[in-house]
Amino acid sequence: MNRFTLSTILIIFLYFPMFSQVSNEGAKTGEVVTEYDRNAITAIILENKTQYNNDLKSAAANIKIPSKFDDNMVDTRCFFSSVNQSSITNTLINKGIPNEILSKWFSRKESGEFDMSIIHDRGMYNATDDEVKRASGSKIGLAKLKDAGEVLINHSYIMVLNFKDIQTVEEKYKRQDAAKKALAEKLGSDYEPVKRRKNGWEGEAECYVFKLNFNDSIINYFYNDLWIYDDDSEEVKAQKKAMFDQAKFPIQFVLKVDGKADGSQYNAGEILAPPKQLTRNELFHKMINTGIEACFFEVERKIDAFQVKTPLYGTHPLKAKVGKKEGLITENRYFVLEIEQNRKGEEVAKRKGVVRAKKVIDNRKVATGSSDQFTTFYQTAGRRLMDGMLLQQKNDFGIGVSGGYTVSGVMGGGYLKVEANVGAIAGKAIDLGMTQIKLFGTAAFDGGDYTLSNFSLSPTAYEMSFTRLQVGLSKGFYFARNFSIAPFISYGMETASNDDLMQNIVDGMYITDLSETDDQNIGTDFLCFGAFASVNVLHNVQLMAGLNMYAIFGNAYDKDRKELINSTTGEGFKYTKVFTDRKGASVDVGIRIEF
Repeated sequence: MNRFTLSTILIIFLYFPMFSQVSNEGAKTGEVVTEYDRNAITAIILENKTQYNNDLKSAAANIKIPSKFDDNMVDTRCFFSSVNQSSITNTLINKGIPNEILSKWFSRKESGEFDMSIIHDRGMYNATDDEVKRASGSKIGLAKLKDAGEVLINHSYIMVLNFKDIQTVEEKYKRQDAAKKALAEKLGSDYEPVKRRKNGWEGEAECYVFKLNFNDSIINYFYNDLWIYDDDSEEVKAQKKAMFDQAKFPIQFVLKVDGKADGSQYNAGEILAPPKQLTRNELFHKMINTGIEACFFEVERKIDAFQVKTPLYGTHPLKAKVGKKEGLITENRYFVLEIEQNRKGEEVAKRKGVVRAKKVIDNRKVATGSSDQFTTFYQTAGRRLMDGMLLQQKNDFGIGVSGGYTVSGVMGGGYLKVEANVGAIAGKAIDLGMTQIKLFGTAAFDGGDYTLSNFSLSPTAYEMSFTRLQVGLSKGFYFARNFSIAPFISYGMETASNDDLMQNIVDGMYITDLSETDDQNIGTDFLCFGAFASVNVLHNVQLMAGLNMYAIFGNAYDKDRKELINSTTGEGFKYTKVFTDRKGASVDVGIRIEF
């Protein structure tokens, strides 16, 4: 069996458990909370004894909380603690971080008195357009929306971040150089150092997530024993103030996530270099905030309360009253759920489809109850959707991996492809507003017998090995809910290798600087354009078929990309002079898995 067919089967085998969990679009996904409220975030950096501790402490003053969340940053930005859940929990409580958070929520004054202004503001900002519309009929209704902000206190989360394994980009380059040099020595090939394109620092962010436990008993204790009322005596006010300062409010550990922290930049003169090189402090600010963003992405994937939920308002087009206030960006993925009752009378959610954001509205303001703005979506999987179904945020990585085999055409063999959804990945930094634009890279491998007479006295059969690498862009279009077609264009190179054939080319004076013992190959550049179509097997698994048109151009070259020139005539050597049929159309089939 062909090794690339085996690769495709291996992909399917390795991920079969994932498939079985989502065996069809109506599969039960478990009970789901249909309401979504904004979460408030407090971020704190763990101090350490490394050489970068002062850099981290300085950068902590510039932590950015995404607009999807309420900013609950407090005066304490850093502290020392052993890096484990238990120690961090004790440190948070003993340092009074929950007290600082409640002081922020209730706008606590130096005298110890509280007020509800922030709670009312956040309650109104949290309210949806429909909630405002229903409540606007009376002053009592609007007052209830303001008071609903009190519920948001129990959506207070603390993210404690430990930045570790920090290294300079130059240190990373040196390790890569050492690995490349060792490999080159083993293979007997030339060694070239890694190009120094970037500077700065890189590291890992380890994030411990906690939740403030502001339950009913704590609420009663807070209002009865700690709230300072106007008719309290000065003595009672002083007692309540002291009691609050000494109180130990409970928190609960939620989970730990990890992410990459990038404090690097491209060197001056590089295409992607900033207009002005960032300072050391600015790069550490960048490192902390990219680490936090990476951790937020993981938290949103794993904690239901962080996943936006909203009703579907229409199907032509698919639309919902959700937008930048909820952190939505183009290409964000949402599951479409229908709430049903099982035989036990329990409410369960069944996935009916998958959609992605297409055109995102900016709704970062207090709802008025009269907005006619909607974010529109396009469907990538599932069945017919209906108004009122529930949209639930389900982040993905924007990566697709596929494998397959050519069934028609000479430029064939097995292939492996990796695709990156440009809009989904870039959207973590900036919303490009692009849908289904994918950057892809493909590696294809082929082999076969070629009978050639160009460089021998009589026709000779050679067993050739071909390797084809290409990169390109595609633009996908979805239709009929489960089908898509994606035109593409790419640039690539193909190399052919066979020691005997290479020696014939040497003897034919097309290569003048090689010895007979060199392990050589012959290569060429090509352009490829075409389209591939897909049909869903599961929402993240598709069967693929592609039409490729290959156009060979330029002179052939050796393994060092030196052009093959006849030393007598000075003419360039054409790849198709040897492999006359390696061009034109081919058709391949395969399977793709999206992550």
